[in-house]
Amino acid sequence: RESHGISLVSKSGMIWDTNKEKAIEKGNLIHELMSHIASPTDVEITMNHFLDTGRISMDQYKALNPIILSIISHPDLKKYYNSNLISYNEREIIQKNDKNLRPDRIVFNKENKAIIIDYKTGAPNNYHKNQIVEYEDALKKMGVFTLKKLLVYIEAESVNVYKF
Repeated sequence: RESHGISLVSKSGMIWDTNKEKAIEKGNLIHELMSHIASPTDVEITMNHFLDTGRISMDQYKALNPIILSIISHPDLKKYYNSNLISYNEREIIQKNDKNLRPDRIVFNKENKAIIIDYKTGAPNNYHKNQIVEYEDALKKMGVFTLKKLLVYIEAESVNVYKF
């Protein structure tokens, strides 16, 4: 019997913990939505586009829209979602002899200093801090000074920002 190089991946409850799977999907959707948002005017456009193209359901829209709004209006983040600032979402940093990196968001202030923002939907973890420091080091090699590093932990009811 030939396999034709095809393998099936099951999403049945026996293999996946459904709550964990839902949390991962929610985290991925938040990341995907945020990759299209540079300023508050992008929120409604992005949310409607995802809804219109069937990427999210109306229930997901209702659940995710307040989360997205709470991120961009968070007191520690609001100033970095401004259409007057240069920002890059999900832009790859290509390194010479190392793995390429993809920070969630890099914003440049008026002095051309970087603010690195990375979104997380799990529990705070040392790996996350190491990852954002890795982004800073890559920018430093490019001659870019990092002003701030912000880890944004997104939970069901709250958005917590860790600055360092």
